[in-house]
Amino acid sequence: MYQKEKMDIFLKYSPGSPEAVSRGCTCPAAENNFGRGRSKNGVIEASFAADPYCTIHGFEVLFGIKLE
Repeated sequence: MYQKEKMDIFLKYSPGSPEAVSRGCTCPAAENNFGRGRSKNGVIEASFAADPYCTIHGFEVLFGIKLE
């Protein structure tokens, strides 16, 4: 898969969303409010916890770094 295609998928599916999980996302779904973002003091924010090894949101997609 080309880097542009990977970035398109990265931007289209939020970490932990059902759509991302069905495509292989390994980011914590519950912690990411199932793709809606993390909650701070009861307010949902556009911040996410990502698994560095995730094939959609991980370091390899973002930085081109393959973790072993």
